[in-house]
Amino acid sequence: MNDESGQKYPAKPDDFPEMEAWERDMADVLKKSEPPPLAPEKMEALLATLRPMVAARREESTPNLSKTAGRMDFGEFIRLVRGQASLLERPFWMVMGLIMAGNLALLASNILQPLITTLFLALPLVGGISIVYSLHGSRGGMWEIEQASPAGLQRIFASRLTLMFVLQLLLALPVLVSYGAQAGVLVLARMVLAWLAPTVALSGMILFLFSYWGEWPSVGITVLVWGSLILFGASRAGFIGFAEMVLARIVFNPLLPLLAVLGLAAGLAFGALGLRRLASGRSSWS
Repeated sequence: MNDESGQKYPAKPDDFPEMEAWERDMADVLKKSEPPPLAPEKMEALLATLRPMVAARREESTPNLSKTAGRMDFGEFIRLVRGQASLLERPFWMVMGLIMAGNLALLASNILQPLITTLFLALPLVGGISIVYSLHGSRGGMWEIEQASPAGLQRIFASRLTLMFVLQLLLALPVLVSYGAQAGVLVLARMVLAWLAPTVALSGMILFLFSYWGEWPSVGITVLVWGSLILFGASRAGFIGFAEMVLARIVFNPLLPLLAVLGLAAGLAFGALGLRRLASGRSSWS
């Protein structure tokens, strides 16, 4: 049926069966075509014109390569971190905002026990899962772009880890500052160690597992390990609450400095191995 308005619509290539044959004929013609003969003096003149252009292009690209191979200053790294933050999706920021709002609400109500429980029970695991989420973009199609980036894969991953650590520190600040202001600087320092060591250990562990088995196995194993430790500590706590158990057996534990050093060393070692494997492209998801 003809269009009464007289409007013409562009025809689709599928509407013409002969289009495919025509394309084959054109391909054959192009293959058989030969460039016209060029006199040697004209060829030399053409090369003389192209050589300066090629040299200028190489000179333009050389500073970028040397800059990539060299060290990145602090300002450039901060800009890289901000760029990585812009890649995080809105649901992630909503979750972070809800956690922070809950912490501030508990702090305003002067209810410290749930805050202490959140600090030592949930936030270390949230930190590890956040790292896996931050690397999800690479698996979702950004890998080739990141490989071609002049910043380098190691710097990109390092900027993401820095961003995740800063966010976890912001989530932990309410209880650390509030309880530290009431109990003193020494207790604050011990609480920072008691929070930082498991956070780094779980983050390094999940990053290492992620480099081998991907998202869900790394998250599942880490949740299982951390959950088992929590259940073991809760079973030993008896009738006292989790917050009291944490303060009594972890924060005020005489072996806390040693345990913190071991946790930090293990987390940094596993994290470095996982980061190196991811940056080298030997992981299963790259």
